[in-house]
Amino acid sequence: MYNDCHSSAVNTAVHLAQLHYRVLLVDLDMLHGDCAFQLGMQPRPPREHLLSQLEELGEIDAQMVAKTVRALKLPGMDDHALHVLDSPATFVPLDGPAEENLSLLIEFVMASYDYVVVDLPPGRLFDRAIAPMLDFSERVFLTTNRDLSSLKSVISLCRVLSQTSFSMNKLSMVFAGMLEQPGFDQAVDQSGV
Repeated sequence: MYNDCHSSAVNTAVHLAQLHYRVLLVDLDMLHGDCAFQLGMQPRPPREHLLSQLEELGEIDAQMVAKTVRALKLPGMDDHALHVLDSPATFVPLDGPAEENLSLLIEFVMASYDYVVVDLPPGRLFDRAIAPMLDFSERVFLTTNRDLSSLKSVISLCRVLSQTSFSMNKLSMVFAGMLEQPGFDQAVDQSGV
């Protein structure tokens, strides 16, 4: 069921949960998030999402988080579930109080789970609200394609990251579509890479 998903965050979270870890998948692509969709979960109204209420969040507690985190029973695992904090699929400004509350929320849930897998939207890696998550992270997976334009973007991103306080040894590259690509594979083979 999950092998057809294109999101490495979804696949990573599912596999960790199948290994009986307590896993929370957080979809921070506020407007276009598709983690819940890929998992076959029904959408909820935006007002029912904790992430759409970031600006007015008070003190974060376990009961507040439990109300909005959904449990997905995985096939063959009756006593275990993947927990999902899905995207509200609406515009959520991540500035002011929302920026600080997002960091506090992620820090809070990190204490409750073995793994917190965060799916970030493309191009938001340098948002002030997202940047602290890079520091919280044990590992950052950057998924890209193997075309020249994508690789050029990755090189630019790595240059910028290396000029920040981010520890580059946390970064791992994941190349989408690992099927043989005649032009790319021949060029790599000839270059000896």
